[in-house]
Amino acid sequence: MMELRPKAVNRTLFSAALATILAACSITPETTLMSRSTGEVGKGTVENVAFGNSGPMTVSFSDETFQGEWVAVRNPGSTSFNLITAYGLAGGVTGTSSQVTQADSGYGTALLSSNKGNSMRCEYRYSLATVTATGVCKTRDGEVFDLQMSVS
Repeated sequence: MMELRPKAVNRTLFSAALATILAACSITPETTLMSRSTGEVGKGTVENVAFGNSGPMTVSFSDETFQGEWVAVRNPGSTSFNLITAYGLAGGVTGTSSQVTQADSGYGTALLSSNKGNSMRCEYRYSLATVTATGVCKTRDGEVFDLQMSVS
């Protein structure tokens, strides 16, 4: 039976942690847009979702590619402050506590331009825990698309 020495265990744990961090950095959800009027489907990617609040977005249809930037804003979390007082046989104890929570979800927009001079604006709601989003996009000429984003 092979015995692991402490240095080997530390290297193994470090390697596993590094692999996890690098995998999180490379999360690139697949994006699908479908026209409500024609049913045409476009596929694309959204970058920098793991640690950022903005980044590049690309969506390609059979004859046109849209590129631009997305920006997301998290819903506000909550902050609370508590005063705790407890009494027992030995006397009273007083303490304070505070709690801050950060929301997992929020809203975002994307402003895209195409290789044919067209523009598209998208609005969506997202969840960081599941790396998913749903929303609606609209081109300058009024065509409306449903947007879905997820990691496959």
